[in-house]
Amino acid sequence: MLAYYLKISFRALLRSKLISSISIIGLAVGMCAALLISLYVKDELSYDRMLPGYENIYRLQVAAIASNTTSRYISVPSDVGLWLRRDYPQIEAVARLIPSDEIISTDNIEYIERVFWADSNIFEIFQFPVIAGSLSSALEGPDGLVIDESIAEKYFPDEDPLGKILQLDGNHPMVVRAVIDELPSNTHLQPSIIASGEAIFSPLAEQDRAPISESFGRKLWSARTYVKLTDGDSPETIESDLPAMLDRHLPRESGTKSSEAYELELLPIADIHLSGPDSNQRAADLRNIYTVAAVAFLIVLAASINFINLSTARSLKRSSEIAIRKIMGAGRKEIALQFLSETFVIVLISMALAILAVFILLLPFNTYLSRTIEFSVFTSPNIFVGLLVTILVTSLLSGIYPSIILGRTSPAHDLRRNNPVTGGQLRYLLSLIQFAILTILVIGAATIYQQVQFSVREGIRQNSDPIIILRTTCEAPIQRALEELPYVIDVSCTGDIAQLGIGSSTGIRLKEDDSRATSLWYSTIDPSYFELYQLELVAGRGFSETRPADRSSENNQWVIPEQIVINESVAQTLGFTRVQDAVGQIMSWNHLFRLPSTFTGLHDAEVVGIVEDFQIGSVRSNRPNAAFFYDPGQNFQASVKIVGQNLSETLEQIDQVWEIHGDGGPIQRQFFDEAIEGMYRTIIRQSELLTIYTCIAVFIAILGLVGLASFIIQKRTKEIGIRKVVGGSRLDIVIRLLWQFSKPVLLSNILAWPVAYYYLNQWLSGFGRHIDLHIWVFLGASFVTISIALTTVFFHVYYASGINPVKALRYE
Repeated sequence: MLAYYLKISFRALLRSKLISSISIIGLAVGMCAALLISLYVKDELSYDRMLPGYENIYRLQVAAIASNTTSRYISVPSDVGLWLRRDYPQIEAVARLIPSDEIISTDNIEYIERVFWADSNIFEIFQFPVIAGSLSSALEGPDGLVIDESIAEKYFPDEDPLGKILQLDGNHPMVVRAVIDELPSNTHLQPSIIASGEAIFSPLAEQDRAPISESFGRKLWSARTYVKLTDGDSPETIESDLPAMLDRHLPRESGTKSSEAYELELLPIADIHLSGPDSNQRAADLRNIYTVAAVAFLIVLAASINFINLSTARSLKRSSEIAIRKIMGAGRKEIALQFLSETFVIVLISMALAILAVFILLLPFNTYLSRTIEFSVFTSPNIFVGLLVTILVTSLLSGIYPSIILGRTSPAHDLRRNNPVTGGQLRYLLSLIQFAILTILVIGAATIYQQVQFSVREGIRQNSDPIIILRTTCEAPIQRALEELPYVIDVSCTGDIAQLGIGSSTGIRLKEDDSRATSLWYSTIDPSYFELYQLELVAGRGFSETRPADRSSENNQWVIPEQIVINESVAQTLGFTRVQDAVGQIMSWNHLFRLPSTFTGLHDAEVVGIVEDFQIGSVRSNRPNAAFFYDPGQNFQASVKIVGQNLSETLEQIDQVWEIHGDGGPIQRQFFDEAIEGMYRTIIRQSELLTIYTCIAVFIAILGLVGLASFIIQKRTKEIGIRKVVGGSRLDIVIRLLWQFSKPVLLSNILAWPVAYYYLNQWLSGFGRHIDLHIWVFLGASFVTISIALTTVFFHVYYASGINPVKALRYE
C-alpha cells in the first residue's frame, strides 16, 4: 500500500513539473535558511555549557554604587577572591584570572599574545580537555605554563611542546607543563595561554603584594574571580553574607560601610555571554537572539505558506481524477492518504536538499561568524526533533485541506467541467500572511541597517582622514618621529581611546557640597586629543603644553588642584543648570596614578573645561559621565591621524619608526574606524544576516507568486476570452487582474505596520541611544513589497490578456 501511494505521489510531481519544482525549491531554501539561523541561536544560548560542572560555576561581579549611579564590573580587586577562600570553607574552589597582553617568544619567532595569569587551582574549576601533561600540578611552580594546541603548533611545530621554554617579555622563561585542546567558540574564556600567578612578576602576584585601603585604593579591578560550589549548594546563601564579608575586610575611613558602596553578586557562567556590565545587557542581548530566532520562524512560515498555497491549488485542480477514484471505490481515508503522501514526499525531498545545503554552507557560515558551530542531524536530539516536527506539520497543513474539500464532495460534483475552483479564501488568507511577513522583514532590515550606521557614525565622528591606533607607552622619541612623517597630520597620546571605551572609574564630588557627587569614567589624554578627534569644547579650555600646571603631578604629591576636563553629563549630574557654571569649580576625587598598582590619594581637582557629550564605548549604553586629565606617564595608546593617500607607504614608515623607537615586540596597530566597527560586530552581522534572509523571503515570495499566478490565470483563461469578445481591452483586463493580486498585498502591509513598529521599538530599547522609527521606512517597505508582487505577476497577466479569444474560449 505504501509503495502504491509513493508511486502515485511521484507521478503527480512529474505531471506538474513547474509547480512541483517551485514548491521544492522554495521550501528547501526556506528550511536551509531557518536551519542555519537555528544553529546560530543554539550556539548563542549554549555558551559555556560544554564545560564539565558548569551548573556549579559562578563568576563574581561587583557594582560600585555612587549617589545616583551604579557601575558594574566583571573584574574585582584580587583580595576579594582571597577573602572568599578564607571565609567560606563550604565553597569547593575559588580561583582568579588576570588577562594581559604579553610578548611571547622562542629563539625563532615573537608574537604578542593574550596571557591568563591564574591561581594554581584554576583547573579544579575548569576541567579543560588535556592533550599532554597534567593540569593538576601544571601551575604549582612560579614558572608553569599551560598552552592550547594552536599555540603549540605556532611556537613548536612538529615538536613535543612539553618541557619547552617560552620567553615572556624577553627575560622571563616559562616552562610548558601541559597542553589542552582548543575550546569551541561558544565559551567566554578562550584561554590559549594560562600562566602561573605565583610568578613574582605576574600581575596577580603584584596585586596580592599591593596594600589595600578604603575604596580598594592601590588596587586594580582586574581579577576575574570564579567560584565553584558543591552540588546542592545555593549561591543565594553565600550572596546574602557577602555584604558582611566586605564590612569585615574593607573598613572605610569615612565611617560608612563598604557594603553601602559595593554590591557583590555571583553570576552563573552560563549567563556570562549575554550579561555585560550593564544590568540591562542580558535582556537586550536576549531580545536580539529572539529576534534572530523569530526571523528563522518567519522564513519557515513564509516558505510553508508558499508551499501550502501551491499544493492546495494543484490538488484542487484534480477534481476529475478524484471523482474517478471515488467511483472506483476510494473513500475519504484513501483520498486523504493520497494527498498527505504527495505533500510528505515533497517536504521530505525539500528537507533533504536543505540539509545537504547546510552541510555545504556551514564552513563559510562559520568563517563569517568566526564560530565553530557543528551540525549533526542524528546526534543532536533538538535538531532531529525540530526537523521531524517541521516535516510532519508542513505535510499535514499542506495535505489536510485539499483532502477534506475533495473528500466530502460527490463524484458528480467533481466531474462537472464548470466546477469553480475552491480554496480561494484560504489562499487569500495565506497570501496575506506571507506578504505581511515580507513587509515586516523589509522594515526590520532597513531599521537595523540604520541603527548600525548610527552606531558607527556616533563612534567615529571624524572626517575622511584615517586614524591609526598604536599600542605604545608613547614616549617622546616615538611621538616626535611619528609627527615628522610626511603624511602624518597629528599624533595624540592617551591612556584610553574614549570612543572605544574607558577602563577605569571613580567617584567625584563637589568639594563645597558632599551631596553633589557621582561616579564617572576617567582617562589621561594629551592637549591634541580633542582636536584630533574633532570633539568640541563647549565651555572653558582644553589642556596646553605651555601651561605646566595642566600636567598632573609626576610624584603623586598634590600641592595644587589637578586640572581636569569633564563632559556635559558630569556637569548636569552634579546639578549645574548651565554646564558653563561648572568651569572653575573645585572637585574632590582620586584615580589610578601609575602602573602597576599606584593610586592617588583623595585630592582636589579644578574643572578647566567642558567637552561636548560624545559616545564613550558602545551606544548600547547611554553617554556615560567622563573626566580627562593630562599625565603622560599613563599613556598606553597613540592616535596617528594621516592623510588619506599613500596608505601603504605611510604604514611602512610607521612600522619603520616602531622598529627604531618602539616599546619592543611586534607592532600593534589598527585603524580607528575598524576598531569602532569591531565594537558593533554583533549587530552588523545581524543586519547583514537579516538583509540576506529578507532577500530569501523575497525569493520565496516571488516563487510562490509565479506558481500561483500561473495557476489562477490559467483557470481564468475562459473569463479573459469572454471579456475580450464583449469588448474588453487588454489594458482593462491587465488592470483588473493586477488589482485582484494587489488587494491582499495592500491589506498585508496595513497588518504588518503595527507588528513591525512594536517589535522594532522593543529591539531599539536595547540601546542607550538609538534612531527613531520614521514613517518613510514603513512606506518604503510597502512600496517594495507591492512592487515585487505586481512586477512578478505582470508578465503572466500581460501574456494571458493577449491570447486569441477563440483559443481562450476553447480552453478546457
